[in-house]
Amino acid sequence: MSVSTEFLTIQEEICKLLCVKSFRKSKLFDGLKLAKGFTSQSWVQFYHDFLYIIGQGIRSSLLIDYPVPEWEDLINFIEILKKSTILNNNNNAEKFKFEIISIHLDDFLYFLSNKTVLLERIQIDLSNNFENYLFIDVSQKLNQPKYCETQDYHKNQLKLILEYLAEKLKSGSKEILLDKDLEVILKGNRIYLPILSGWFCEYPIIYCNSSRYTQCSQCPSGDNCNDLDTDWNENSLSSIELQRYSVRQCNISTPYQSLQLPKLLLSFTYPVFLETSHKDILDSILNKFQKSLLNRFNQCSNESQFKLTNQLEFNIEKLSNDISNIRL
Repeated sequence: MSVSTEFLTIQEEICKLLCVKSFRKSKLFDGLKLAKGFTSQSWVQFYHDFLYIIGQGIRSSLLIDYPVPEWEDLINFIEILKKSTILNNNNNAEKFKFEIISIHLDDFLYFLSNKTVLLERIQIDLSNNFENYLFIDVSQKLNQPKYCETQDYHKNQLKLILEYLAEKLKSGSKEILLDKDLEVILKGNRIYLPILSGWFCEYPIIYCNSSRYTQCSQCPSGDNCNDLDTDWNENSLSSIELQRYSVRQCNISTPYQSLQLPKLLLSFTYPVFLETSHKDILDSILNKFQKSLLNRFNQCSNESQFKLTNQLEFNIEKLSNDISNIRL
């Protein structure tokens, strides 16, 4: 069998796995039971993310915010996927070679990460002191969110966590329960989880929360932080104008055009007032974000044998100001 014919067979199998109606007919499921916890739709989303978004390194990490198996079952199933003969036969192993890491922040925050790309991001952010991020305080006590006056406080917390994470990745860890180690890493201090999840999601605008205090750096630590969980469950985003910045895949290539694949690659929000009060900083950060994502996308698209699209679309749209539940 020629390489081109063999790769066509691989494409056909991938098409089956990305189709709600046919994925169970794929060779991957010969004698393999789909792990309990997936729905047909969430399986297609998961395999798309596993193989393409994370596997090809378009994003460094991806939040699994759709139905999947419980943590331990998911980890075991991912190991089976990594060893799939569809991706690891002799002629195609290098084409689909990637190392996926599972990261647990809490019971509702699971991430899949591409080890190589994640380490590259960590190195860049540590070397430039997180200059490509803007922290916005969304404490409920505020009439509206504001530019955080203690940006360095959050950067120092992220620095400690990412230095620890880099060591875990370099040591060969495949599954990282980061939530178990945060208190030790931060020496008894707490971190507002949307800061950390926002970094993993690659949001250039990250929401922080000063609780009932004047500044985020004044939030208590140790046994004195009982009120933080209550305060941190609330924010001041629900009654203000927000912009949503989204990145979508477009011009899906054959043979994947007929499949109902996820188009949204990434989205985040930011308060409209930043466009006037901090316009230069905002424009710079968004431009750097777009350039970084495009560079990674183009590199992956040029090198990858598995290619869904050759084009990304960047959009900014205003959200309604009566949204009651803003995802951070």
